[in-house]
Amino acid sequence: MATNIDKFVTPLEHDGIDHTGITGVNPAQVSSGERTLGTETALRSFSPADVKVMADIGSAKSTSTLHIDVVRQSTNTTGATTDLQTYTLPANTLASDGDTLEIEASGEFIGNAAGAIAIFSTISFGSALIGNALGIGTDPVTAWTTRVVISRRGASNQYSFFVSHLLLGGGIPKTMLAVPVTPTEALGSPIVIKVSGGISSTSYTGNYVHVDRFMVRSIPV
Repeated sequence: MATNIDKFVTPLEHDGIDHTGITGVNPAQVSSGERTLGTETALRSFSPADVKVMADIGSAKSTSTLHIDVVRQSTNTTGATTDLQTYTLPANTLASDGDTLEIEASGEFIGNAAGAIAIFSTISFGSALIGNALGIGTDPVTAWTTRVVISRRGASNQYSFFVSHLLLGGGIPKTMLAVPVTPTEALGSPIVIKVSGGISSTSYTGNYVHVDRFMVRSIPV
């Protein structure tokens, strides 16, 4: 039986690419009757350009939250540092140079303004102390938040940056920066990330460090 070739039209324009001669790309088949009624139905294969876009989307890397804890942890221990939040980073999380971690922690310092006493919180990446937020009893801090960024330079070479924002008594803001640290943790092994706090002197009581939020995010390249 003969085929009525007039029922088929040329491919619909989609992405500006001339698909003539491209293997695996079929013409869009639209009957003249459907076209006349304005109800065209395109039966068209994906172009190579479409396939590439979908492949790129499927392989795209995005930021992911590895850990978050919003249960308040506190200490009023004097003369010592107490670990308040911990998270163990799985081995090879930072698999490629440039892969980055964001670590955020926030909470409150409660000081009794009894003297020049340091109330502090610190963030550590393995054995490396990255930085600390510091409040003084004579200039009490009502709130603090800290952000750390750690990027991979090699399998046992990292670069970190630390910034802490404090809200002093009376609503006065203060920003603290730490000198960048270059940890040498072996990224092929699990690494413990810690938020710690304490009171510097045993001479004072009634001071507290509170950690209310702790989050770790991964940003792959």
